[in-house]
Amino acid sequence: MLRLPSSKQAAIAPTSGATATDMFAAKPARKSLSPSRDAVTLELRPGMFRLAWVLVVAAHMLCGMYLLIFAATYYYLTDPIMGYYVHLWAPTTGNQNYGLYALVFACIYLLHLSRMPKLVYRSIRECQLVFKRRKRLTMVHVKVTGSKRLITRRATGLFSPIKRTWRALFSREGLFGVENQHFLTVYVFREFLELSSQTYQAYQYSRFLPRVWLNTLLVAMLLINCWSTLAVQHFLGSKPALERVVAISADAAISIAMCVIVPCMLVAPYANAMDTMFITSVKANRVVKVVIGLWGTVIMVFHLRAVIQSHLTFIEGCRAFTRPWFTGRSSCVSLVINCHARGIESPDDGFLHAIDETALATLTFTHCPGLNIPPAIQRFSNLMVFHIYNSTITEWSGDANSISATAHPRLFVTAVARPHFPLGFPAGLLQPLPDSLLSIQFCVTDVTSLPDDLPARWHPMAVVAFEYGELTEIPASLLSLQVFTLSLKGNRIETIPQLMEMAPDLEVPELSLTENPLKELPDKLGAPTTFIDRLDLQGTNLTTLPAWTQTQVRKTNYMRGTPYCATVATELLPANVQCGPRSVLDLNLDFPLGFIDEIYAIDRK
Repeated sequence: MLRLPSSKQAAIAPTSGATATDMFAAKPARKSLSPSRDAVTLELRPGMFRLAWVLVVAAHMLCGMYLLIFAATYYYLTDPIMGYYVHLWAPTTGNQNYGLYALVFACIYLLHLSRMPKLVYRSIRECQLVFKRRKRLTMVHVKVTGSKRLITRRATGLFSPIKRTWRALFSREGLFGVENQHFLTVYVFREFLELSSQTYQAYQYSRFLPRVWLNTLLVAMLLINCWSTLAVQHFLGSKPALERVVAISADAAISIAMCVIVPCMLVAPYANAMDTMFITSVKANRVVKVVIGLWGTVIMVFHLRAVIQSHLTFIEGCRAFTRPWFTGRSSCVSLVINCHARGIESPDDGFLHAIDETALATLTFTHCPGLNIPPAIQRFSNLMVFHIYNSTITEWSGDANSISATAHPRLFVTAVARPHFPLGFPAGLLQPLPDSLLSIQFCVTDVTSLPDDLPARWHPMAVVAFEYGELTEIPASLLSLQVFTLSLKGNRIETIPQLMEMAPDLEVPELSLTENPLKELPDKLGAPTTFIDRLDLQGTNLTTLPAWTQTQVRKTNYMRGTPYCATVATELLPANVQCGPRSVLDLNLDFPLGFIDEIYAIDRK
């Protein structure tokens, strides 16, 4: 524990009351198996003690704020409408356990929150900075009546098992306490467990983190954590109390940096002590030192090898790459194959075989005049995003080069922009698709017709879009697709009689017919039990709305930029008709064509 000196500083604060939390407890003298209270006490001058007090409160505050943000984030992500975004990083599990995660983070946050007011209250009560209340024995305490003592015993008796368990584990003399006789054994075990988890964390960062400086920073902190134990014991071995305080404080600081600061830095651009029984064994102590030191050295060697390997295997068009420790191939995470820049018509299989199949997450083919989708795309089981841009697709037969559930279990987005389909709709997208796939979007295509059996081939998704194409009509079956948003924006549809053929008990969350030369809607919408939640008709040529748009469109008809809004007075508009712009809070799942044009420009490699 920490306390003020008992000599010259006694007038500032008494020594018996200023005890610190477990993190600042020091270890017993090496030659004492049963150390006294003084053997585990580190006396500080008033200025240093105040600094230690402020650091403890700041650590509680930092961890508490971080845990509260995590709890709030997980709780927010339990909203059903956020399920689409959750699947971007958890395509297999979704947000099914996020409520539990939020509860766990909130409980740990409450522990930190309960500690800070106690420290402040006790310091105010004692008129000085303290960690624990000083025990006073006054006449009032001595003259407690028997009945009051009995009531107190009954009240506290209910919680006594919990208190005993807590003290047995977390008090200074408990199993995890700094004054426990087995402190070194527990500390070494905890240190190895911590290093194991942090090593796995660093390995995962090397696979998925493309930022070189942040990856290097994480490895550096892990090395410091490995070697700090050795340094502290080497330089402070003759001062056991100071050695224990510095070892645990440094360990806590590095853990906070790796578990709090590094994750926060990821989000920002886009929310050794010794036990007296064991220390007598010099050989065993040396083994621990050597193992921890070698551990840090091995990690540094792996990291340096990965950095060198990433330079040797760099591939043109790789826009984000990682540096995994155990691979000899190019560990490209995001690959754009620009056929124009390479002077080829289509990439071949050999090129894709040079890429680590476990690393590639996004793959894009751009500016290919004769694109044959290579069968090698089925090697990439971790593929999450697949794009084709400004290419003529001459071969996508759907046999060995299709998007399939078995080959791409993590794929969640497929987008095709500005393509030319001389052979019609690609068969490569008509195979059994991955259950993780949430979005299929076509934009600026020359497809004039769609297959009739898409609802039978495609599972429920968040978005299916055929935007800015040549469609003049659609199959009636298309409206039975189980999707959150079905977008036919910017085509050449003038009438849509297929709305009358919609099945009973069918509900479409959102149907977009924006920017079509739509002249009229049919007189009825399927059956009376057929509903559309949001109907987007902005930029169409509609002058009137049939009656069903008021009874079977449950939420909103978006009519901005139509002759209807230009002729009907605002006060006469139906309650569910909106002539103004859509709210920025509306979930906008339109295809970002302008952004795609920019990132896949022909002169960009």
